[in-house]
Amino acid sequence: MQESTLDEIELKGHGNLKKEIFEPILKYIYSGNMEVGSRENDTIMEILSEALFFSMSELVDEILAYLKESNKDNRIQWVFQMLPFAEKHSNNKLKEECFKELEVDPDTAIKDDETMNLSAKTLKELISRNSFWALEEHIAFAVINWAKKNKPRVPMPLNSAKEWPEVASLARAVRLSQLNESSLEALRRYFPDEQVLDAMFLRKYTSHRQRRDRGLPGKIQGHASSNRK
Repeated sequence: MQESTLDEIELKGHGNLKKEIFEPILKYIYSGNMEVGSRENDTIMEILSEALFFSMSELVDEILAYLKESNKDNRIQWVFQMLPFAEKHSNNKLKEECFKELEVDPDTAIKDDETMNLSAKTLKELISRNSFWALEEHIAFAVINWAKKNKPRVPMPLNSAKEWPEVASLARAVRLSQLNESSLEALRRYFPDEQVLDAMFLRKYTSHRQRRDRGLPGKIQGHASSNRK
């Protein structure tokens, strides 16, 4: 057949696929087998991208299991590699798995340099999770540093500029009421007075539950409580 002599295969409605990507996918369709580990990492990632595009859930699971196992000593690296794929292909299952991995050690995750490369949408989803129990001060500085890196012209306070709605949305996701007064004062110039005053009011007149505390009962809740001193 003609396709066997081509370096790229054209698929209607999709574009061209490299032969080294198309052939293993086609083989998997007919045999249900693919030796994932015998391929270069870049090729594996391209196959994963196409498997997500074509909704080949079993192949996606097989590739993800291989990548997760091969990166078991550095799960955070694996997560930051996978999150863009999850967002690009609207794969909520993969995104949820990534978020849960980051919640194993959220303070380390939120301070990782790769956090700066997340999209505003994904970063907001992460820090909006009640189960993401990183210290709120670390979350606040991650948002500030993300804005400085990705939107260097954004003015301060962060949610004062209408032309940067994603930055304003990120700023609102920071739970300032979780911070103590000294931390609030240190961060005050980055957030509008209204948000800071609301946080002070919530700290003084409401319970932890009303302030949207992070974490769960037990060990995690105890960690989160260090924000309230």
